Amino acid sequence: MAQITTAYVLLLLSCLNAVMFLYIVFNRHKRPLARGLALVGLLILEWSVSVTLRSFAADPNIAVIFHELKFVGSALLPVVILWIVMNYTGLGRLIQTKQIALLSVIPILTIFFSQTNPWHHLFRKSFQIIYQPDGAFYIHAYNNYWFYVFAIFNYSVLTASMVLLVRNYFKSSQNRLQTTIFLIAIAFPFITNIIDLRGWIQAYDLTICALTVSLAFFLYGVFFYSAYDLVPLARIKLVDSLPNLIFIYDNEYRLTDANHAAIELMGTGIKEILGRKRENLMQLLPIHPIQTDDYTYWFTDFPARKEQVMSLESQIVSETNGKAIAYIDIFTDITPMEKAKRKIEKIANVDNLTGLYNRNFFEHTMHCLDQQGTAPVALILGDVDGLKKINDTFGHAAGDEMIRQAARAMKNAVRSDDVVARIGGDEFIIFLENITQNDVERVIETIKENCHQKMIENTVLSICLGYAIRADNTQSMEDVFRLADKNMYSHKRSLHEMLP
Repeated sequence: MAQITTAYVLLLLSCLNAVMFLYIVFNRHKRPLARGLALVGLLILEWSVSVTLRSFAADPNIAVIFHELKFVGSALLPVVILWIVMNYTGLGRLIQTKQIALLSVIPILTIFFSQTNPWHHLFRKSFQIIYQPDGAFYIHAYNNYWFYVFAIFNYSVLTASMVLLVRNYFKSSQNRLQTTIFLIAIAFPFITNIIDLRGWIQAYDLTICALTVSLAFFLYGVFFYSAYDLVPLARIKLVDSLPNLIFIYDNEYRLTDANHAAIELMGTGIKEILGRKRENLMQLLPIHPIQTDDYTYWFTDFPARKEQVMSLESQIVSETNGKAIAYIDIFTDITPMEKAKRKIEKIANVDNLTGLYNRNFFEHTMHCLDQQGTAPVALILGDVDGLKKINDTFGHAAGDEMIRQAARAMKNAVRSDDVVARIGGDEFIIFLENITQNDVERVIETIKENCHQKMIENTVLSICLGYAIRADNTQSMEDVFRLADKNMYSHKRSLHEMLP
């Protein structure tokens, strides 16, 4: 009888422990995983109360009812534990409402079959009431096939939870103690439930006793272990809230995680891209690299977003021994900075009156062509003829219009990627790369034709032109410029000599 009394005390303590657990959880309902833990507490409380009432029942038929009522809690508990573990290990985003519903099918059917067993006997074949000499009794159930389906399912789900925790233990060295606490909290009732099923101890419900201990471990691991607030859930929430695109790879450059912004850009679910190699993932991204002087920029080119400029920063995550365990790619939107940079460059390099490049850009281009040894490259110099006369006669507004018309005449005569610059009041220059002498002469003829079509204050636009070509890099661009300038002034003198 003393053994039975001890069992009663243990069951009552289990119920009380579950109530205290729920009280602590509800007082900390804003903490990570509090809702999941509250559900664990409610399920264990239901299980504990059912077993306790079964033990106190004097009527065997009533005892059988409470004996089966415990499956309301025990059927759903493993699925809830798996959900908690997946969120703790950072895999919570992989399990969505549909997956949770599918995982709950067997537990819900188990609850239904266990409570309606007398009508179909799918869960239990029968029950045997075994009386002891002191008048006490215990229930021996003969299980049917659905019970074994339920048992295998529960053990599989709990095993998956423990595997995830073991994986997390070896994956990260920062929270191993906490992972161990959660592993013990799951493994302890797992083992004792196997002992219960074997029927080695009839007087005690070892699983309920083990769950009482598990609740204490869960409380300590979640609410009294400070690292849990930051590792890993808070960090995941922080990373997910960042506008940066963050991709995390393992030591073999396989994708293991990505934040919300990155998944949104991909336009797919995280499960569709997990495990992909980094080089394959980059091909799927709706962006393309452009190498600049300082960074590699990534321009988006898809309808969901406007064009953006993004910088890529890659980081290595290493253990204390220096061994790389993960790699991180962080894409940062630098569009505002790039726009500001372009605006400054435009102010520095573009002529306000014509929209062409200015002398500063001309000098930069000359330097670059010399450094790169570009050849062949042609320079065409142009000088607007009669600008001073227009300014003096009709005013500077008319002179400005003449300069703008000259700029259009030259710009419309060349290719879109050719450089046209205004380098003085009435002086222009054109850079033509990879071009022949015949091509240069055709460009000059086109400029002249464009000029003949433009009139400013009843005066035909006229530009004196001269060119020179660098055939190879033995010539400096400064020498080519001087030759083009000389040819331009020769043309200007001959033009003036022809005038009356």
